[in-house]
Amino acid sequence: MMSVEIRKELFRLQDKEYREFQLGLLPTVAPERVIGVRTPLLRRYAKRLVREGGAEDFLTGLPHEYFDEDQLHAFIISELRDFDVCLDKLERFLPFIDNWATCDQLSPKVFKKNRERLLPRVESWLSSDRTYTLRFGIGMLMEHFLDEDFDAAYLDKLAAVSSPEYYVNMMRAWYFATALAKQYEAAVPFIEEKRLDVWTHNKTIQKAVESFRVTPEHKEYLKSLRIKGPARGASSRGGDSLKVIEYFASGRKEHWLGEIAKSDWRAGAYLCRILSGGGFFDALGEGAELLLLTKGDALLSFCTLSDKDCVQPTELAPWVGFVYTFPAFRGKRLIGRLFEEAERRAKERGRRALYLATDHEGLYEKYGWEYLTRAKDIHGGVSRVYIKKIS
Repeated sequence: MMSVEIRKELFRLQDKEYREFQLGLLPTVAPERVIGVRTPLLRRYAKRLVREGGAEDFLTGLPHEYFDEDQLHAFIISELRDFDVCLDKLERFLPFIDNWATCDQLSPKVFKKNRERLLPRVESWLSSDRTYTLRFGIGMLMEHFLDEDFDAAYLDKLAAVSSPEYYVNMMRAWYFATALAKQYEAAVPFIEEKRLDVWTHNKTIQKAVESFRVTPEHKEYLKSLRIKGPARGASSRGGDSLKVIEYFASGRKEHWLGEIAKSDWRAGAYLCRILSGGGFFDALGEGAELLLLTKGDALLSFCTLSDKDCVQPTELAPWVGFVYTFPAFRGKRLIGRLFEEAERRAKERGRRALYLATDHEGLYEKYGWEYLTRAKDIHGGVSRVYIKKIS
């Protein structure tokens, strides 16, 4: 009966505009499962339920129908003060987690004073074949065992984890980046010796470079350890001479920089400055790419694919930015070629959606982009944010 009352309260707290924003963050959650309750309200409600002792019926009613119920469940478990009770409720809940948000919100306070008892469970979670149980285990190792209870053997455990899952490897990168901030001497050999897969290696460096806890000297050194992937073959379509190439893998950066400089666009001039001045990856993230649509030596269109854009900070990624087509080639929908390539590359990395920030309305919809929300950008303005879901 209490579960029914809880669901009614969640719908009473619904924020439909926030729900639309959330949908873009949750590619693994069906839209019909999202009510749209803001996180601070869920936390407050969870504390009230624990304080009043009315959550037992709700906690046993698994699986939940709604994502927001899963979130509330995670916050309730995080408030439980008895270690054994908390662990029991947690183990029952973990198999039902199907998204990164619920996984990462789950952080029981009682674990902090029971790390010795927690460690065997963490080791068990690290051997799980469930994506979010494994991610949760990595998160707990990062949260509780990178300070006074740190052991270098934990780095070996995480380096040995092998998974094709994006949400697992993103957490591995997060762990190693945090280790570089807290236990640099122990962690940096894993980067120097290239003991991680290439994607996790580079993502670790990106996150470490973005961290305020890593010293400038260490950041510069880590940048030098980035693994440059093998140049991908140009993407073309049979019968025409249009090719999509990546600027840094092209072998002709000076030529293409000169072509970009011909654009009659202020953002294009800025792009040239950060390319020539070495600030491209600082601005857009270590894994950023610059895609060029070419015909022989001519540049027709270009755009970037990166984890950072003018809307910051944000959980949304990756972004398509610096979208430009030279005037002589407009009206031919050529930019669609670059969108297709960006989508292909993002899909290879396990991404479920692309994002784009713009002032334009009615332009990108014709390429399958959908309006998501409005967000403040780093220039002090407000941009329209679009999403393109990857099939």
